[in-house]
Amino acid sequence: MRHVVPLVGENGDDPLVIDASFSQFLGYVGISGGYEEQTKEQVFPEEKVIDFVLSEREMVVNWLTSVATQFHSRNRHPYNEFGWDLGSDPLSAAPKSTIQQNFAKIWNPTNFLPWESIPRVQQDGQEVAKYIPREAISIV
Repeated sequence: MRHVVPLVGENGDDPLVIDASFSQFLGYVGISGGYEEQTKEQVFPEEKVIDFVLSEREMVVNWLTSVATQFHSRNRHPYNEFGWDLGSDPLSAAPKSTIQQNFAKIWNPTNFLPWESIPRVQQDGQEVAKYIPREAISIV
C-alpha cells in the first residue's frame, strides 16, 4: 500500500513524521468504520493524527499493536446486511508478533521513497491557496 507521510526536518536529522491516515492500517486487524457503525462502539483510537520523530517509530508501532490486540479481545465479529464479517481482516486472528512485524514496515525508512511533486498538483494547490486566508492555517 502506498502511504504518504510528510517528514519535517532536514536530511540527516531525525525528522518528524506527521501521519494523518495511520488508522487505515487498523483495518488489517478488523477495525473499521463499518465495525463502529454496526456495533455503536468506538474502536478507533481517539488520536486522529500522530506525530513522532522517526527514531521513536518503535514506540508508535508498539502502541498501534497494543490498540490492535486490545481490539482482538473484544472483537464481536458483527455481520453487515450483505453477510460480511466486519471484524475479520487479514490480521484479525494474527498473534501480536505478526501484527507488530507488519506494522513495523509502515514507518521503516528503508521502505520510503521520495514523492515527486506533479506540476499540475502544484498549480492546483497554488490556485486554491489564493482563497484560503493565511491565518486559517496553523501549524502547531
